[in-house]
Amino acid sequence: MVVKVPPAVAAALAEPVTVGVPAQAFPFLTVDDAGVPHCCLLSSTEIAVSSSSGHDELHVALAGRRPRTNLEARGTATLLAVAGTTLHSCTLAVAEVVHHEGVLAAAMTVVDHTEDSLGIELVPLGFTPPAHLAELEHWDVTAGALAAIGRLRDGDVRT
Repeated sequence: MVVKVPPAVAAALAEPVTVGVPAQAFPFLTVDDAGVPHCCLLSSTEIAVSSSSGHDELHVALAGRRPRTNLEARGTATLLAVAGTTLHSCTLAVAEVVHHEGVLAAAMTVVDHTEDSLGIELVPLGFTPPAHLAELEHWDVTAGALAAIGRLRDGDVRT
């Protein structure tokens, strides 16, 4: 069953990453061949919400070898996001992938969503981007990968 991307998660992912301004880091968990979970941290530069062409999914760009390998092998992941007093846990399933300049971009549907809250304001895991982060993380390649999966999902196979 596909679940709509929760509005609070979509809002958190819509926050831009700006040099010198604290930003949320989103834990993205995959599982290896032995069933052991592995976590990487993504920023909103690596995850986009797409609702075009009737899709309601997350587009995720992964540069790291382990998350790419685990995601392709099992096709599932968990994304965590904090909004206010709530931890959102989204179970994701791969709908489609594309490889772009060494980055795996995946269109993923939310197949389960849970909220955990005691009504206490949470401080999300975060970071303050330094001036050289865009270059260090090759945000131009990440943006290209997200655009490629977006075009593929919209029916335009040019990547």
